[in-house]
Amino acid sequence: LTDSDVQQVAELLLNGHVKKDGDEQHKKDAVKKLFGTDSGIIQAKIIDPLSEKQITYQIEGVSGQKTVKEAATQSDSHRALASCYGRKHSTPTKKQELATAATTNKKCKEETDENKCKGDKNCEYSDGKCKLKEGVKSENDDKTTKNTTGSNSFVINKAPLLLDFLILA
Repeated sequence: LTDSDVQQVAELLLNGHVKKDGDEQHKKDAVKKLFGTDSGIIQAKIIDPLSEKQITYQIEGVSGQKTVKEAATQSDSHRALASCYGRKHSTPTKKQELATAATTNKKCKEETDENKCKGDKNCEYSDGKCKLKEGVKSENDDKTTKNTTGSNSFVINKAPLLLDFLILA
């Protein structure tokens, strides 16, 4: 409860910022709220599960598996953690694409009433069913979310190298 780093982490997690002139009791309350009041609770809730949690990764075609604790202490662990981080951040893109496809398919429900179907300009009634028009299908196929992080990361990662080169020249 008295460690200043733990108090700052607790305030950041709960409030999103650390108060500059926050009183000690407020900081202690934040730690109690986040971690509980029992001594050793941080070790039991956070540190111990990390020593058991396995992460799997693949680097240059070679798969590997480590515990989080091992990955934090070994010299080449930064590559394993970077692989896991990259995999984690590529997942939302896949979910967004699936959500876009699902909303397109739900646009024209299986209506059997011709008048209700024709009420929507993107639907057409044929063979006793309400279906999405062909032109609308092809338009929606191009509206998938595109991730440009990969192309931007080249510029971000190479900019310091370019600056170093220009300074030396």
